[in-house]
Amino acid sequence: MNEVVEEHAAPRSSGPPAITRARKIFPRITTPLWPIVVGVFLVFIATNVELLNHAREHNAHLGQQIAQLTLVVFSPESGIKFLSELGFALIIAFIVSISIEARAHADFIKLFREKNQALNQNVFKAIYEISHEPAYVRVAIERVFQAKLLRRDYEVSYRLDAYPSPSDYAGKVDFTRFLLVTVQIRYSVRNLTNADNTFDLKYGLPLRSGIFRERARLSSLRIGQDPPITGDELTALLIGDDGTERAYNKRITLKGNEERDIAIDATMVKELSDTEIFSFLHPTMGLKLTLTVNVEGLKWGMRPRTASTVQQSIPAEDGRSQVWRIAGPILPHNSVSLWWRHAKDDDTEDQVA
Repeated sequence: MNEVVEEHAAPRSSGPPAITRARKIFPRITTPLWPIVVGVFLVFIATNVELLNHAREHNAHLGQQIAQLTLVVFSPESGIKFLSELGFALIIAFIVSISIEARAHADFIKLFREKNQALNQNVFKAIYEISHEPAYVRVAIERVFQAKLLRRDYEVSYRLDAYPSPSDYAGKVDFTRFLLVTVQIRYSVRNLTNADNTFDLKYGLPLRSGIFRERARLSSLRIGQDPPITGDELTALLIGDDGTERAYNKRITLKGNEERDIAIDATMVKELSDTEIFSFLHPTMGLKLTLTVNVEGLKWGMRPRTASTVQQSIPAEDGRSQVWRIAGPILPHNSVSLWWRHAKDDDTEDQVA
């Protein structure tokens, strides 16, 4: 995941220095200034009109009225009354403004705390108004959103061949009932963090008993440009063999945002009519699944159990192979089921693509 970088624009001037200083002193007072300016102007007009009427009542001649008006407008009494009215108006405006802003701020803080608390308790409920169980949400976050590893361009191919019949087992085992399956897996894996991280690359193969047991194994593992891991080195990667599955694990360390290619080759034994379930342990983007059939009388199909649907299904012209593609995301523990059946086991189904 690319690091998110916030770009901050250069600060713009908010007005003359005096206004800037005032905003620094009163950062939370956001009431517009035009009501105060208009109020001051009206108070001034009202004060002088009142004094003018008073002058007209006590002077009979026009010249005396004009002279008196001049004296009234610029008299100490006029200034005192103006300042008195102005101060009263400013006090009321300030109290009303602060009261309204304080209430609005308190309501905002209350709403913010409620939303923040809900977000902390259940992000899905807070955002989508869907009430999931906390344990369900916790696992979804841990397995998906906090995943540090992403696989891309995942390609897996299966080739079905008739199982070779060893001469010393002739008549003891019906080898025509079994197939030798060759598996090839290719994908790129990326560390989504900026720090170095160590990951487990696990792969499991189904086991059969007897002569078929040793056929289920990894034959090669390659990481990036390193030499392939084979033979005893692969045997050292075994972490489990319970009689039903043989599991391997290779721990790799990737640097921050490093991406490397992975190549896995393996073989296993399946029955003539069987199902192969391929599960995904890590978040994956994109899948190409190829099936090649070198056995007569088989029909096959694929059923996705993934978050994204199959967008393309291409059968080959020779009728021996088919390709399925999933372009979208595949979540951890999603899977696909690849199945095949022989005509002598079931001759009533049509081939499914």
